Amino acid sequence: MLASLRSRAFLALTVITLAACGEETALPTDLSTAEATEDIEITQAQFETPQTTALVDLGTSIDDALFAAGGGATLASVVAAGPAVTTVPSRTLVERFEEASTSPMSALPATTLGKTFEWDVVDDRYEMTARTGAPQDGVRFILYTINPLTAEPAEPLVEVGSVTITQGGTESSPSATLTVRNTAGTSVFSYTAVRSGTASVPAFNISGNAGTGPNAATFSLSVGVNLISQNITADWRTTIPARSLTTRTTLGINPNTGAVTLRGIMQRGLRRVELSGTFNSTFGGQLTVEVGNKLFARIVMDGEGGVAITNPEGQPLTPEEEATLELIFDWFEASLTWYSALLDPVYVALGVDQ
Repeated sequence: MLASLRSRAFLALTVITLAACGEETALPTDLSTAEATEDIEITQAQFETPQTTALVDLGTSIDDALFAAGGGATLASVVAAGPAVTTVPSRTLVERFEEASTSPMSALPATTLGKTFEWDVVDDRYEMTARTGAPQDGVRFILYTINPLTAEPAEPLVEVGSVTITQGGTESSPSATLTVRNTAGTSVFSYTAVRSGTASVPAFNISGNAGTGPNAATFSLSVGVNLISQNITADWRTTIPARSLTTRTTLGINPNTGAVTLRGIMQRGLRRVELSGTFNSTFGGQLTVEVGNKLFARIVMDGEGGVAITNPEGQPLTPEEEATLELIFDWFEASLTWYSALLDPVYVALGVDQ
């Protein structure tokens, strides 16, 4: 659902600071298109390496391979076993927990520890191989250049790096650490995910690092799943310390209705833009954008892919402002999918797929 929200996200820039005399400093109320564009492009670069892109696209395949190695019947194997099954349903995070066993945490399958998985171009899935290089207490998956049309490895296969997953924590609060490396062995993306909460209200807390060099980023993500109300809440934050640049997205999601309540802020120095509102992937909705705590634009969605962006008087934005908002929307569209992208590869390690 969230991946369909292209160009329906948001920007938010700058922080309210206090002058030495204790009075609030006036905040810029223009979009500062050149600076905002630079901030977005630098932030995107930390999270959109070839290795991270491969991880996001192959996360479900990674979890599927671990689930199958533990004796589970994957959706792909069910489809292959009988012609009566014609579609493969996509399980939401709520559905995963509703279907999960209440038995103690299941570790990574013992047969997979110390093993490397490579992509099988015949069966279009990961297979365990004799290749070395995996940690003895975890698993390793080779990552490849992705075909954007299929979201699977392009053929012929071209390796771009690898990802390792190790398990830790306790039975009541399992954790998984994931590290993505390029072909030179340099870590370009890593995080630790911890599962907590209760049976009816499970939760995840994730923290990690993205990118390399002076503009490397840190990030955190908190996800709550309420099986009673069927809601998901998410709080996604990124920081580039070298630029004092931060973003924060808070989401309330109802998978059954498709309704999303969103509030987003991106800030650097005195520049602050905040976007908030409620929308539905089918019926549309409206978001407001504030720059320097002043209304800057309205974003109206008609539910059929149409998006209208106007200033407070209902007039079009300048070409520069619209182009900047397009970049901003691209970034926040990606941020709206991170909660699933980070969890997809580690469900087995966290004891959700059992």
